[in-house]
Amino acid sequence: MSREEIAKAIRRLPSRPAQLFNHLFFKTLFLFSAKKDALDVPGETKRVLILAPHIDDDIIGCGGTISRYINGGVRVHILYLTTGQRSRHPFLNEKQLKEERKREAYRVAELYGLKDLYFLDNIDGNLCLDHQNVEKVLDLVEQIQPDLVLVPFFLDYNRDHIETNRIFIEAARKAGWEMSLLAYQIQCPLSPGTINRVVDIDSSILIKQKALELYKSQVYGKRFFQTVLDLNRYQSSLARKKCRYVEVFLHLDIKKYAYLFKRMDERYDISKHLEGFGDNYSLPYSFLKGSRLRKEVKRFLCSWY
Repeated sequence: MSREEIAKAIRRLPSRPAQLFNHLFFKTLFLFSAKKDALDVPGETKRVLILAPHIDDDIIGCGGTISRYINGGVRVHILYLTTGQRSRHPFLNEKQLKEERKREAYRVAELYGLKDLYFLDNIDGNLCLDHQNVEKVLDLVEQIQPDLVLVPFFLDYNRDHIETNRIFIEAARKAGWEMSLLAYQIQCPLSPGTINRVVDIDSSILIKQKALELYKSQVYGKRFFQTVLDLNRYQSSLARKKCRYVEVFLHLDIKKYAYLFKRMDERYDISKHLEGFGDNYSLPYSFLKGSRLRKEVKRFLCSWY
Protein backbone atom coordinates (compact mmCIF):
# COMPACT_ATOMS: atom_id res chain seq x y z
CA MET A 1 0.00 0.00 0.00
CA SER A 2 1.44 3.37 -1.03
CA ARG A 3 1.80 6.33 1.30
CA GLU A 4 -0.99 8.18 -0.56
CA GLU A 5 -3.32 5.18 -0.21
CA ILE A 6 -2.60 5.02 3.52
CA ALA A 7 -3.34 8.74 3.82
CA LYS A 8 -6.66 8.31 1.98
CA ALA A 9 -7.61 5.41 4.25
CA ILE A 10 -6.84 7.48 7.35
CA ARG A 11 -8.94 10.37 6.02
CA ARG A 12 -11.94 8.02 5.96
CA LEU A 13 -11.56 7.20 9.66
CA PRO A 14 -13.63 9.17 12.20
CA SER A 15 -11.65 11.89 13.97
CA ARG A 16 -13.12 11.45 17.45
CA PRO A 17 -11.06 8.42 18.61
CA ALA A 18 -7.81 10.16 17.65
CA GLN A 19 -8.93 13.39 19.35
CA LEU A 20 -9.63 11.51 22.59
CA PHE A 21 -6.29 9.73 22.45
CA ASN A 22 -4.40 12.96 21.74
CA HIS A 23 -6.16 14.79 24.57
CA LEU A 24 -4.85 12.17 27.02
CA PHE A 25 -1.47 11.85 25.28
CA PHE A 26 -0.62 15.55 25.38
CA LYS A 27 -2.20 16.21 28.77
CA THR A 28 -0.08 13.43 30.30
CA LEU A 29 3.05 14.50 28.44
CA PHE A 30 2.69 18.16 29.41
CA LEU A 31 2.23 17.30 33.10
CA PHE A 32 6.00 16.91 33.24
CA SER A 33 6.77 20.11 31.31
CA ALA A 34 7.54 23.51 32.79
CA LYS A 35 4.64 25.94 32.55
CA LYS A 36 5.10 28.76 30.05
CA ASP A 37 4.66 32.47 30.62
CA ALA A 38 2.15 34.43 28.59
CA LEU A 39 3.40 36.91 26.03
CA ASP A 40 2.30 40.46 26.79
CA VAL A 41 -0.06 41.26 23.90
CA PRO A 42 -0.08 43.96 22.69
CA GLY A 43 2.40 45.27 25.26
CA GLU A 44 4.58 48.04 23.86
CA THR A 45 4.37 46.70 20.31
CA LYS A 46 3.16 49.14 17.64
CA ARG A 47 4.01 47.43 14.34
CA VAL A 48 4.22 43.71 13.58
CA LEU A 49 5.51 41.98 10.45
CA ILE A 50 4.59 38.34 9.83
CA LEU A 51 6.46 36.28 7.24
CA ALA A 52 4.24 33.49 5.90
CA PRO A 53 5.75 30.99 3.43
CA HIS A 54 2.27 30.15 2.08
CA ILE A 55 -1.13 31.80 2.16
CA ASP A 56 -2.76 30.34 5.32
CA ASP A 57 0.46 29.66 7.29
CA ASP A 58 0.02 32.92 9.19
CA ILE A 59 -3.47 31.97 10.37
CA ILE A 60 -2.46 28.37 11.13
CA GLY A 61 0.41 29.49 13.33
CA CYS A 62 -0.76 32.77 14.83
CA GLY A 63 -4.30 33.60 13.69
CA GLY A 64 -5.48 34.14 17.26
CA THR A 65 -2.47 36.25 18.16
CA ILE A 66 -2.99 38.41 15.06
CA SER A 67 -6.52 39.18 16.22
CA ARG A 68 -5.30 40.15 19.68
CA TYR A 69 -2.68 42.50 18.24
CA ILE A 70 -5.20 44.15 15.93
CA ASN A 71 -7.73 44.57 18.75
CA GLY A 72 -4.94 46.17 20.79
CA GLY A 73 -4.38 48.83 18.13
CA VAL A 74 -1.25 47.28 16.62
CA ARG A 75 -0.72 47.57 12.87
CA VAL A 76 -0.07 44.09 11.47
CA HIS A 77 1.67 43.56 8.11
CA ILE A 78 1.80 40.14 6.41
CA LEU A 79 4.27 39.09 3.74
CA TYR A 80 3.44 35.96 1.72
CA LEU A 81 6.54 34.52 0.11
CA THR A 82 4.95 31.99 -2.28
CA THR A 83 1.81 31.72 -4.38
CA GLY A 84 0.65 28.28 -3.19
CA GLN A 85 -0.29 27.37 -6.76
CA ARG A 86 1.20 23.88 -6.53
CA SER A 87 -1.03 22.67 -3.72
CA ARG A 88 -3.36 19.92 -4.86
CA HIS A 89 -6.81 20.73 -6.22
CA PRO A 90 -9.16 18.46 -8.20
CA PHE A 91 -10.49 21.17 -10.55
CA LEU A 92 -8.28 24.28 -10.58
CA ASN A 93 -5.08 24.50 -12.62
CA GLU A 94 -2.01 26.26 -11.24
CA LYS A 95 -2.91 29.67 -12.64
CA GLN A 96 -6.46 29.47 -11.30
CA LEU A 97 -5.25 28.22 -7.93
CA LYS A 98 -2.73 31.05 -7.64
CA GLU A 99 -5.49 33.60 -8.25
CA GLU A 100 -7.93 31.89 -5.89
CA ARG A 101 -5.43 31.65 -3.04
CA LYS A 102 -4.70 35.35 -3.32
CA ARG A 103 -8.44 36.08 -3.21
CA GLU A 104 -8.66 33.95 -0.08
CA ALA A 105 -5.87 35.98 1.52
CA TYR A 106 -7.87 39.16 0.94
CA ARG A 107 -11.08 37.59 2.29
CA VAL A 108 -9.26 36.64 5.48
CA ALA A 109 -7.75 40.12 5.67
CA GLU A 110 -11.23 41.63 5.41
CA LEU A 111 -12.44 39.36 8.22
CA TYR A 112 -9.62 40.57 10.48
CA GLY A 113 -9.62 44.18 9.33
CA LEU A 114 -6.10 43.77 7.93
CA LYS A 115 -4.99 46.30 5.34
CA ASP A 116 -1.32 45.53 4.77
CA LEU A 117 -0.68 42.42 2.64
CA TYR A 118 2.40 41.88 0.47
CA PHE A 119 3.19 39.10 -2.01
CA LEU A 120 6.61 38.00 -3.28
CA ASP A 121 4.99 35.55 -5.74
CA ASN A 122 7.64 32.84 -5.61
CA ILE A 123 6.35 29.48 -6.82
CA ASP A 124 5.87 27.19 -3.83
CA GLY A 125 8.49 24.46 -3.70
CA ASN A 126 10.98 26.74 -5.47
CA LEU A 127 11.53 29.30 -2.69
CA CYS A 128 15.21 29.89 -2.08
CA LEU A 129 17.73 32.35 -0.75
CA ASP A 130 18.49 34.75 -3.58
CA HIS A 131 19.34 38.41 -3.95
CA GLN A 132 15.88 39.45 -5.13
CA ASN A 133 14.02 37.89 -2.17
CA VAL A 134 16.49 39.28 0.36
CA GLU A 135 16.28 42.78 -1.11
CA LYS A 136 12.47 42.74 -1.09
CA VAL A 137 12.44 41.74 2.58
CA LEU A 138 15.03 44.43 3.34
CA ASP A 139 12.97 47.08 1.57
CA LEU A 140 9.76 46.05 3.31
CA VAL A 141 11.30 46.05 6.79
CA GLU A 142 12.85 49.46 6.17
CA GLN A 143 9.43 50.71 5.05
CA ILE A 144 7.47 49.23 7.98
CA GLN A 145 10.03 49.53 10.80
CA PRO A 146 8.43 46.69 12.82
CA ASP A 147 8.92 46.29 16.56
CA LEU A 148 8.29 42.56 16.26
CA VAL A 149 8.75 40.00 13.47
CA LEU A 150 7.09 36.58 13.32
CA VAL A 151 8.60 33.74 11.27
CA PRO A 152 7.79 30.02 11.06
CA PHE A 153 10.05 27.99 13.34
CA PHE A 154 12.83 26.43 11.26
CA LEU A 155 12.43 22.87 12.60
CA ASP A 156 9.94 21.92 9.90
CA TYR A 157 9.61 19.32 7.19
CA ASN A 158 8.54 21.84 4.53
CA ARG A 159 11.48 23.38 2.70
CA ASP A 160 9.60 26.62 1.95
CA HIS A 161 9.23 27.12 5.70
CA ILE A 162 12.96 26.62 6.18
CA GLU A 163 13.90 28.86 3.25
CA THR A 164 11.72 31.64 4.66
CA ASN A 165 14.01 31.61 7.69
CA ARG A 166 17.11 31.59 5.51
CA ILE A 167 15.91 34.64 3.56
CA PHE A 168 14.91 36.62 6.64
CA ILE A 169 18.09 35.80 8.56
CA GLU A 170 20.26 36.90 5.64
CA ALA A 171 18.31 40.16 5.38
CA ALA A 172 18.70 40.68 9.14
CA ARG A 173 22.44 40.02 8.90
CA LYS A 174 22.90 42.51 6.08
CA ALA A 175 20.90 45.23 7.83
CA GLY A 176 22.06 44.56 11.39
CA TRP A 177 18.51 44.37 12.75
CA GLU A 178 18.02 43.93 16.48
CA MET A 179 14.23 43.77 16.85
CA SER A 180 12.47 40.99 18.76
CA LEU A 181 11.39 37.79 17.00
CA LEU A 182 8.69 35.17 17.54
CA ALA A 183 8.93 31.78 15.83
CA TYR A 184 5.54 30.09 15.34
CA GLN A 185 4.52 26.51 14.56
CA ILE A 186 2.82 25.43 11.36
CA GLN A 187 2.79 21.72 10.57
CA CYS A 188 5.50 20.42 12.91
CA PRO A 189 4.53 21.04 16.55
CA LEU A 190 6.96 22.94 18.75
CA SER A 191 8.21 20.79 21.62
CA PRO A 192 7.76 22.01 25.22
CA GLY A 193 11.52 22.53 25.47
CA THR A 194 11.40 24.97 22.56
CA ILE A 195 8.35 26.95 23.64
CA ASN A 196 9.04 29.88 25.96
CA ARG A 197 5.94 32.00 25.39
CA VAL A 198 2.23 31.30 24.90
CA VAL A 199 -0.64 33.55 23.90
CA ASP A 200 -4.10 32.95 25.35
CA ILE A 201 -6.43 32.92 22.32
CA ASP A 202 -9.71 32.07 24.06
CA SER A 203 -11.09 35.44 22.94
CA SER A 204 -9.98 34.97 19.33
CA ILE A 205 -10.35 31.24 18.63
CA LEU A 206 -13.64 31.79 16.77
CA ILE A 207 -12.18 34.29 14.32
CA LYS A 208 -9.27 31.93 13.72
CA GLN A 209 -11.71 29.11 12.99
CA LYS A 210 -13.73 31.32 10.62
CA ALA A 211 -10.53 32.38 8.84
CA LEU A 212 -9.42 28.78 8.30
CA GLU A 213 -12.85 27.99 6.84
CA LEU A 214 -12.28 30.69 4.20
CA TYR A 215 -9.40 28.71 2.66
CA LYS A 216 -11.81 26.69 0.55
CA SER A 217 -9.19 25.95 -2.13
CA GLN A 218 -7.45 23.72 0.41
CA VAL A 219 -9.84 20.87 -0.25
CA TYR A 220 -7.73 18.38 1.72
CA GLY A 221 -7.29 20.80 4.59
CA LYS A 222 -10.55 20.44 6.54
CA ARG A 223 -9.25 17.78 8.93
CA PHE A 224 -5.87 19.46 9.08
CA PHE A 225 -7.40 22.80 10.06
CA GLN A 226 -9.48 21.08 12.76
CA THR A 227 -6.30 19.45 14.07
CA VAL A 228 -4.60 22.86 14.19
CA LEU A 229 -7.39 24.07 16.51
CA ASP A 230 -7.22 20.85 18.52
CA LEU A 231 -3.47 21.31 18.98
CA ASN A 232 -4.10 24.86 20.24
CA ARG A 233 -6.37 23.23 22.84
CA TYR A 234 -3.96 20.43 23.78
CA GLN A 235 -1.10 22.90 24.24
CA SER A 236 -3.15 25.03 26.64
CA SER A 237 -1.93 22.60 29.33
CA LEU A 238 1.46 24.29 29.00
CA ALA A 239 0.16 27.72 29.99
CA ARG A 240 0.88 28.99 33.48
CA LYS A 241 -2.48 30.79 33.50
CA LYS A 242 -5.52 28.60 32.93
CA CYS A 243 -7.12 28.94 29.48
CA ARG A 244 -8.67 26.71 26.82
CA TYR A 245 -6.63 27.61 23.73
CA VAL A 246 -3.13 28.93 23.18
CA GLU A 247 -0.71 29.63 20.36
CA VAL A 248 2.88 28.79 21.18
CA PHE A 249 6.13 30.55 20.27
CA LEU A 250 9.85 30.67 20.68
CA HIS A 251 10.68 34.26 21.65
CA LEU A 252 14.31 35.25 20.97
CA ASP A 253 16.34 38.16 19.75
CA ILE A 254 17.28 37.87 16.10
CA LYS A 255 21.00 37.28 16.63
CA LYS A 256 20.47 34.28 18.91
CA TYR A 257 17.81 32.87 16.61
CA ALA A 258 20.11 33.26 13.60
CA TYR A 259 22.94 31.53 15.47
CA LEU A 260 20.64 28.65 16.42
CA PHE A 261 19.42 28.25 12.85
CA LYS A 262 22.97 28.31 11.47
CA ARG A 263 24.19 25.64 13.88
CA MET A 264 21.29 23.30 13.09
CA ASP A 265 21.40 24.00 9.36
CA GLU A 266 25.11 23.19 9.19
CA ARG A 267 24.69 19.89 11.01
CA TYR A 268 21.46 18.55 9.54
CA ASP A 269 19.34 18.43 6.43
CA ILE A 270 16.51 19.61 8.66
CA SER A 271 13.47 18.72 6.56
CA LYS A 272 14.51 15.05 6.29
CA HIS A 273 14.38 14.61 10.07
CA LEU A 274 10.81 15.85 10.52
CA GLU A 275 7.28 15.02 9.43
CA GLY A 276 4.27 17.30 9.26
CA PHE A 277 0.88 16.30 10.64
CA GLY A 278 -2.22 16.14 8.47
CA ASP A 279 -4.80 15.19 11.08
CA ASN A 280 -5.16 13.93 14.63
CA TYR A 281 -4.00 10.46 13.63
CA SER A 282 -0.60 11.68 12.43
CA LEU A 283 -0.15 14.36 15.11
CA PRO A 284 1.66 12.26 17.78
CA TYR A 285 4.14 10.90 15.23
CA SER A 286 4.82 14.42 13.95
CA PHE A 287 5.35 15.59 17.53
CA LEU A 288 7.82 12.78 18.35
CA LYS A 289 9.76 12.64 15.08
CA GLY A 290 12.96 14.67 15.02
CA SER A 291 13.49 14.32 18.77
CA ARG A 292 17.25 14.46 18.34
CA LEU A 293 17.05 17.89 16.71
CA ARG A 294 14.51 19.12 19.24
CA LYS A 295 16.73 18.06 22.15
CA GLU A 296 19.71 19.82 20.61
CA VAL A 297 17.74 23.05 20.24
CA LYS A 298 16.61 22.70 23.86
CA ARG A 299 20.23 22.36 25.04
CA PHE A 300 21.16 25.60 23.30
CA LEU A 301 18.18 27.42 24.78
CA CYS A 302 18.90 26.12 28.28
CA SER A 303 22.49 27.35 28.01
CA TRP A 304 21.21 30.88 27.30
CA TYR A 305 18.63 31.10 30.09
